[in-house]
This record gives sequence, structure tokens and C-alpha cells, in this order.
Amino acid sequence: MPELRSGRDVDLRLARPLGRQFQNPDFPRLFERYAHDCATRFPWIQLYAPVNEMFICATFSARWGWWNEQLSTDTAFVTALKHIVKANVVAMRAILQARPDAIFIQSESSEYFHADSPEAIGKADRLNSQRLLSLDLNCRHWRRCAHLLLPALLHVDRMGRL
Repeated sequence: MPELRSGRDVDLRLARPLGRQFQNPDFPRLFERYAHDCATRFPWIQLYAPVNEMFICATFSARWGWWNEQLSTDTAFVTALKHIVKANVVAMRAILQARPDAIFIQSESSEYFHADSPEAIGKADRLNSQRLLSLDLNCRHWRRCAHLLLPALLHVDRMGRL
């Protein structure tokens, strides 16, 4: 359970789960249950940030290999991002079941990459085009994401759900 301060807000931090949690297709369902349990146990909480900085979490864990999973492949990154975003979406739905007036705060890093030489322009453009992927996926802006993520890795079903 999250550490609660006095007030009406909670950040359900992932607390850097052990192992390869973000590669696990069950992670969203498990996090959904956790979010529902938190909302039920602490009914006075109204403001929620279910998954803070989804893109940073996926990048640091599965692209750069710094956190949790210590992976650094495109497949691992896309899988982690997919599961983290889905966990955020299903957590919001679960919280709303327990607290219909819940307010959600979506936060993400807002860095912008500047090329330090003409040779770096392509890389900077690519990084800048990806920096809001988590929020685009979270808000179902599929078309913005389609050219950035390999469709075979995203596994979107016919109804457009992750």
C-alpha cells in the first residue's frame, strides 16, 4: 500500500517491482487489483496518480536497463510501455468503482532533446517524437503512436484496446 500523508491525494508508485514485472502480461490486472484495494481502504483519497511518469518507467526499466528489469531492447521497451499504460488505464477504472468522484493526475517528464550537431538532428527528432508516447497511448491517440511503435509488438486488438 502507498505511504499516505495527511491530505486527499495518493501516488500509487510502482515501488520498482522486483524482476521483470513489466514484461508480465498479468501486471496490469495485478495493478488494477492493487489500485482498487487502495481506493477501498482509503476512501477519503480523491486525487490519484496511478502510474507516475509511465514513459520514464518504461525507458529506465526496459530501454536503458537502469531500473527494475534491466533490459535494453526495443521489444522489452514496447512491451513494458504497453503493460504500464494498460495498468494505468485499468487502475483508473478500478479506482472509479470505489470512488466515482476520483480525480486523476497524469504526469510525465517533459524533456526536449536538442541536437548538438547536424549529425544528431535525426536522433533528437526521433527522441522528441517518442517522449509523449505514454500519454498518447493513455488517451487512445493510436494514430500518433502507430508510426512510432511496431504494430506487431503493440498487440492492439480489433476494438483498439491494448
